[in-house]
Amino acid sequence: MWQQYKLAHDSYETYLHLCRDCVVSRKRNLDAVRQREEEVEEDKEREATAARVRTNTFEPFPAVAEVVAWLRRFDDEVDRYPFLVVLGPSRSRKTEFAKSLFKAPLELKIGTLEHFPDGMRAFSRKKHDAVILDDCRDCQFLVRQQEKLQGKSDVKAEFASTPGGQCSYSKWLHRIPIVVTANFSTKNLNLLEDDDFLGNPDNRTVTRRGAPE
Repeated sequence: MWQQYKLAHDSYETYLHLCRDCVVSRKRNLDAVRQREEEVEEDKEREATAARVRTNTFEPFPAVAEVVAWLRRFDDEVDRYPFLVVLGPSRSRKTEFAKSLFKAPLELKIGTLEHFPDGMRAFSRKKHDAVILDDCRDCQFLVRQQEKLQGKSDVKAEFASTPGGQCSYSKWLHRIPIVVTANFSTKNLNLLEDDDFLGNPDNRTVTRRGAPE
C-alpha cells in the first residue's frame, strides 16, 4: 500500500518495526524516499520564492540589441555558436539578466575555478535550455575551456578528465546557449580583445551592464 501511495510514511514505518522483517533495508529505502520528497518540495518553494522576489523587487529587463541578435543566431543550424559574456559591476543583476533569457538554464558558479564545477554533470538537454557560468573571476578560464564553450555539432565535450579517465564524462552541447557573467575586476579582461579566440566576435558576444565610459 505504501508503494501505491495509499499509506503515509509514518504509518509505514510503524508497520516496518511491528513486522520485524527486513527492517534495516526497508527503512533505508523509506528514508531515501523521504529525503527525495523533501528536496523536491524545497526546490519548488525556493523557485516560487525567487519568482515572487523578482516580481516584487525588480522591473523587467529591457531588450538589449546585441543580446537579441545573439539569441537569433541559434535559430539557424550551424556547426557552432558564439557564447555571451555579460560584463558589469557587482550587484548589477548580471546573473538575473542572464537567467531571464531562458526558461530553464543550468546555473554554475565558476569563481576562481580552473575547471567546470561538478554540477555540470546535472546538465540535460531534455531539462535545460542554456548554461550560465556565473561570476567568472579570470578570463583565462574561458581560454582553457574553449572547446566546451562552443559545442560542435559532431563532438561531445569531455569534462573532469583525469589520467586514468575514471571521473570523466561527456556532454553534447551543440546549439546550447552559454552565458558567462563577469565583473569589471575580473582578471585578464584584455583577452576579450587581444586573444585569438576570445577576441574574435564570431566566438563571443559581449554586452555590458552599467559599464564605465
